[in-house]
Amino acid sequence: MERNKNTHCKWCSAYGCSNSKNKRPELSFLRFPSDPDRCKKWVVNTRRADLLSTPVEALSKAYYLCAEHFEPSCFTEASPNRKRTRLTKSAVPTIFNIPNPPVLWSHIQQFYDHDSELPIRLAPKLTKRHIELPNFAKLKVSLAVQVLSHTVAAGISTMVSFKALPPDATATAQFVEKFDQLFNCFNSRRFNSTSTMAHALTDKASDVRPGCKTQRIAPTLRQVADLLCASIKEREYFKTCIVGHVNCCL
Repeated sequence: MERNKNTHCKWCSAYGCSNSKNKRPELSFLRFPSDPDRCKKWVVNTRRADLLSTPVEALSKAYYLCAEHFEPSCFTEASPNRKRTRLTKSAVPTIFNIPNPPVLWSHIQQFYDHDSELPIRLAPKLTKRHIELPNFAKLKVSLAVQVLSHTVAAGISTMVSFKALPPDATATAQFVEKFDQLFNCFNSRRFNSTSTMAHALTDKASDVRPGCKTQRIAPTLRQVADLLCASIKEREYFKTCIVGHVNCCL
């Protein structure tokens, strides 16, 4: 959460953290660093992709992280209760409790940045055109298909295993993989296939349960909802809308 400018209260900006100076007056709150490189690491580690485009000057003036997200070694003087307010010059937050990591576009951007420097690329079809999308640009399905592909999902997973990407990027890889399966299903011209998600939807009894034409894709839709939506309410709303839409189209 951001700083409340009306009350000048300090809020922790980490994803899922509700700490504030009002709630935890004993807890220290540290400003985002003014160094661009370290500031970006803070933003990435806090899982706040929405802050990636925020100027460093704005972040260092009005955004904070509470001391609970830093190892004791990050402070100039170790303190069991973490009341010290001075961080080392290289301090980066690493302590986060996120049971369901969010799906972030920044993971795909980081994957492209690493992959584009490799002599033999994992996803050779990805270009800056796929990653650097201008505001209000027209939707191009061909670009989306190449980004939300099995190749990109496998590439992200590979970089996670080699620690080139953070562990929670696995959630983004799973999301990309599930969308690739949905693309295959919705665009297939075959009625039969050895792969469940590689042939078209039909209204045959063998394909679906009575009154439900989306039995085969329902598990994938549920997984996409679980990865994309933060709350249970959001997930159920997403599932109801998308399954209803597919039923109407069949």
